Amino acid sequence: MKMLTQTERDELLAAMQERAAILARARKLRADVQQAFDDAAQWNHIHPQEQPIDPDPDGQLARIRDGLDRMLGAQAEAVAV
Repeated sequence: MKMLTQTERDELLAAMQERAAILARARKLRADVQQAFDDAAQWNHIHPQEQPIDPDPDGQLARIRDGLDRMLGAQAEAVAV
């Protein structure tokens, strides 16, 4: 097995840190999208006499959530292998 140079190790470490940051932002975005659904559901439950809030009238948030779930799921599978 080839030994890595210091520059190669530094580049590898930087790439790993960038990947971890991207995944952390994706998990945060996924949680934020879910929070929008949860907040609207709570409002609708507490205020049944009011016009209900639809947090996703065009379905775009659900598509984003599903895409993030697929991406994060694929990353979890890749790590498990």
